[in-house]
Amino acid sequence: MASAILSNRVDYVRATDPVTKRKAAETPGMSAATYYQSVVHATWVNNKKKPLDDPRVRRAIRHPQGRAYKTARLSAGLNSGN
Repeated sequence: MASAILSNRVDYVRATDPVTKRKAAETPGMSAATYYQSVVHATWVNNKKKPLDDPRVRRAIRHPQGRAYKTARLSAGLNSGN
């Protein structure tokens, strides 16, 4: 991620090392921020190899995860009395 953000190939990086954060903060037009985050749940896939090279397969994988997240958020909202 460090080379991608510093070479302007991506616009946003959620987590990076302290040296990259410092270099980004020192680069004109870039900014950096620190947030407390105790846990990261993520999935990285190699989308250059079959079957994950097909966007339809990646969407099919993502769909149930998104539904579960939205359902949990809705349920939490309804149970909190808001």
